[in-house]
Amino acid sequence: MNWHFLFLRVGIGLAICALLYLSQRFWYRSLWRMTSHWGRLWLRRGPRFAYVLLLFLMVVTLIRVVIMGHSGITHRTSWITVLTGLWFFSALFAYLSVKAVHGLERIWRWFHAVAVKSTPAHLQNAEQSGSFPEASEMIPDPGRR
Repeated sequence: MNWHFLFLRVGIGLAICALLYLSQRFWYRSLWRMTSHWGRLWLRRGPRFAYVLLLFLMVVTLIRVVIMGHSGITHRTSWITVLTGLWFFSALFAYLSVKAVHGLERIWRWFHAVAVKSTPAHLQNAEQSGSFPEASEMIPDPGRR
């Protein structure tokens, strides 16, 4: 038995499951935060219940397709199998894109902090006084609007 191949397959499977879990958790928490500000109880519970119900239906379908072997490759593909794939992969790629943007922002801030620290003091004073046109165009922290 080729153990490397088995460990590789298990590792890839666990990584995909972890990404699916993290993406669904991300969107679940976002929905919970968004609906927490709605005034009426039924307005909060309605979308939450619908999301949990759809998520349960999607997980059951995913288990049916992956574990039980009822694949959708045949001509008898159900609409719920198609929606499950669309839901999970759109949520997964949206989660990855949000995290990639956060990572790029973190890298940008790190490079910007390094550039500010390496700028000589007399140039920093001139930037703060407004003699450079770029200083007036910079927002201190765009995320704090």
